[in-house]
Amino acid sequence: MSRANVAKYRRGMLVECAKCGAPLDVSEGTRLARCNYCGSTTRVGRTRTIAIVTPAQWAPPPVWTPPPQSGLPVQALAYRQTRKVVRSVVTIVVVSGVLGIVIPISMCFGIAFFGARSTSSTSSSPTVVTSGPLAPAPPPRWDGVSPLECGANQHLVLEDVETPVGASPGVLIQVTDRRCKLTFRRVKLRGATLVRGGHDLEIDFESSSFAGELFAELEGDAEVRIDRSVITVDRLLSGGTKLSIRGPTHVRARRGLLGLAEHAEVELQGPEVVLESEGEGILAGDDVHIRARDVRIVAGGGTAIQAGASARLELDSVVIEAQEGLRLGRHANVQMRMGSVTTTGAALRGGRGLRGTLDGTRVEGVPAFDLEDLVRVELRGATIVGERRVGRQSTIREQ
Repeated sequence: MSRANVAKYRRGMLVECAKCGAPLDVSEGTRLARCNYCGSTTRVGRTRTIAIVTPAQWAPPPVWTPPPQSGLPVQALAYRQTRKVVRSVVTIVVVSGVLGIVIPISMCFGIAFFGARSTSSTSSSPTVVTSGPLAPAPPPRWDGVSPLECGANQHLVLEDVETPVGASPGVLIQVTDRRCKLTFRRVKLRGATLVRGGHDLEIDFESSSFAGELFAELEGDAEVRIDRSVITVDRLLSGGTKLSIRGPTHVRARRGLLGLAEHAEVELQGPEVVLESEGEGILAGDDVHIRARDVRIVAGGGTAIQAGASARLELDSVVIEAQEGLRLGRHANVQMRMGSVTTTGAALRGGRGLRGTLDGTRVEGVPAFDLEDLVRVELRGATIVGERRVGRQSTIREQ
């Protein structure tokens, strides 16, 4: 670009507000900028660059709606003119012997898919870290179709990226070997499957969104941590042994939420953790441990939580709305405090030898209880609406 065109177009650059995600037009050298929509202050060098040069015809939107992953209320924010907070002093260094000045400019109207966080530029590749003696070459720019691969001992980090417009990827990340770690931060991705494969796999999904068919199809031991995110899929997980979800997080599933192996561990920690399914909810094998606090679970077409023999459930301030509430195997143990179970079918089905305590909880179903032999349930200030079916030598004690 000629110097004349540079002078014509280089009014500043577009960056993303760190709080509400709105585009901010800042002058070259600006360190801090105040958002014209939410009023927060953004450190320019640490936020995502939308366009290195502000397009000539660009104008700020009259209103801006924060995306769900921002954590702000989803409501329109009006544009309010504010002044830039801090302008840095630009020092021009004249080097003897230099005949001209080269100004590298890239007109950028789209967003590169893999933008690594930087104070001065945007990378087109994810960051790859390995624990082995030799680091592989950085992967090529993602074309929106071909999957990225994560091998043995690799740590693949994706920050501030999104699926290219018009792309319809199948599998985004293919794990090819053991002990891979994947970190997603502030990403907006879509595709058929986000992650497939891998033993001893770790996934951290933070302040991000994904829309597709399956969030993760896992093999063997795998640990998944989801924090402050929005996920819309047919099914959230297939396989895996450890799952942690922290709020505010909203998961919408069309077919089912989770399919977990035996000995799985699940921790759901609110506030504002909502798991919604048009089909089944959480399906787990024997000897699973599920802890949930300040969570809402909806299973419109099946069971909210189904677990096998010797399962342990610790539910605190959990609201369940489903076709069927809890279906537990033999010798399971359920502790539920200050929550509710509302179903069109059975609210609690328990196998032989089940033990349970319902403290300040409302249970309403058809029937409320459908329990086998040798069951012991203690009710402490609980409200039970519906028939109580119990097997031989079973006891329901109320306080």
